[in-house]
Amino acid sequence: MYVFYFGPIPSCIGAMLAIAACVKLLGGIAFYPEDSRLLTADQAVHYASDMVPKIVALEAELGRGPE
Repeated sequence: MYVFYFGPIPSCIGAMLAIAACVKLLGGIAFYPEDSRLLTADQAVHYASDMVPKIVALEAELGRGPE
């Protein structure tokens, strides 16, 4: 099982993609603390792929923030 916690928006998508890859490769599960739920490998991959356009749109709306 992998447990992860997110920080700023760019870190969120990177962490989710990394966790999705790890659980898919190893056949594990992930705990998503925001929703307090477990994600299978396929759910983590699906969730990560759904997050990309949302993060891009949010950054376009709010700006990237300090570099």
